[in-house]
Amino acid sequence: MERQLIHPMGETYHEYLKDESKMRGAADSISFPESEAQIGSILQVMREKRMPVTIQGGKTGVVGSAVPSKGHIMNLSHMNQVKSFCIAEGGEAFLKVEPGITLNELRKAIDRLATPEAFFWPPDPSESTATVGGIASTDAVILNWDKTLLSSMVNPKICWTFIWVEKGCMVSSLS
Repeated sequence: MERQLIHPMGETYHEYLKDESKMRGAADSISFPESEAQIGSILQVMREKRMPVTIQGGKTGVVGSAVPSKGHIMNLSHMNQVKSFCIAEGGEAFLKVEPGITLNELRKAIDRLATPEAFFWPPDPSESTATVGGIASTDAVILNWDKTLLSSMVNPKICWTFIWVEKGCMVSSLS
């Protein structure tokens, strides 16, 4: 039996109606997909219902971008795995991760790689529970160790993304 992907909003899910901005929104339903296939299925249903979808990650943003105004919430926190790791001929390291992986989880995964070289992902938006998907979608700032601004360019650190388009199919994009 396939588990239910889309849940009606109820008291259990009220914490998903706000983020760190403290703004409060409204939604009819919520989902927690665990795969790209589930994302596709959920988006197909929402498209058929003509229901807007708000994408959420760690809900750490302070401008309300994870707060729904109506429709459906798709929370990607269950998509939090490192899918693969490789080192290219030029020595560049590449991680394929799901969008719901937090900065904390990403740092731990990088530490576990146990290679002679020290690898790191420079974006540090100061909130360790921020997700890679949220960091990328907002182009969060890169802070120095003493939290002074180094750069506001996260996206050059991301070389490949997968995007769902209106027709319900996924396209890939090489940055």
